[in-house]
Amino acid sequence: MRLFIILLALAAPLIGCSTASNTPADTPGQAECRRIARNDPAVSEARRPLSPGNNDQIIQGEVNRATDRAFRNCLRDRGLPGGGGVEIPPPR
Repeated sequence: MRLFIILLALAAPLIGCSTASNTPADTPGQAECRRIARNDPAVSEARRPLSPGNNDQIIQGEVNRATDRAFRNCLRDRGLPGGGGVEIPPPR
């Protein structure tokens, strides 16, 4: 029991740490592209089947992919660097 308390005391400062605070904030150009992506017609079309209370993960995945695609297209069209990362895989 004593060992558990010691380990908990050592881990306490790490509780609440997240990578979100370590990620850089969007530049003004990226923030504008995120706004444009949220209002993209393809994203609106992908969002149409969603309804309150409907927890359909497949539809949400399509919305996420459409938003990501619109965001990356906006960055490319403005000559801004993309953030890199992994493409969201389509559902099976």
